[in-house]
Amino acid sequence: MSRLSQLFTDPMGFIMSLLLVLPGVLIGLSFHEFAHALAATKMGDDTPRLMGRLTLDPFAHFDPIGLGMLLLLG
Repeated sequence: MSRLSQLFTDPMGFIMSLLLVLPGVLIGLSFHEFAHALAATKMGDDTPRLMGRLTLDPFAHFDPIGLGMLLLLG
């Protein structure tokens, strides 16, 4: 069963699964995007540093539409 179909068949289960998955997604996203920023900086690109993305803070890498799609559609 996909997450989106679970929303309509079991809304409470959908919310609970989101609450359980969200911390792992935020931590994984932070490390993943930080690694991209670090690699780009090491290769001579100053863009991540200038955009404030050279951090483990999840909100520096936060894209509301992308995160929403990731959580809804997996």
